[in-house]
Amino acid sequence: MIGENGKNLISFTHLARKMAEKTIGEIVFFSVDINDYQAKKIEDLKNLARLNSQRVRYFKKEIALRPMSSFERRVIHIALADCPDVVTESQGEGLNRQILIKPFISH
Repeated sequence: MIGENGKNLISFTHLARKMAEKTIGEIVFFSVDINDYQAKKIEDLKNLARLNSQRVRYFKKEIALRPMSSFERRVIHIALADCPDVVTESQGEGLNRQILIKPFISH
């Protein structure tokens, strides 16, 4: 039901939102989760963000993460928003859009 990398779940959520928006007549935000798949994915992304931010701090070099969906990138940005010594930046276009985690350099 979930599909490879959650693709079916993402598609089902999108369709459910569109149906709800058409019925209600306004934009709605929700996600569909099966067996805590989304919750586990969010936790994995937060761990990925923390691990790579530690690497950036240690090596003082930026790290480019794999291309991600807008949802995944948002989780990474939010996870590192309160870290004063690193900054995140999205780069690229379309399916190749990814996050750079960089050391914060004050001028």
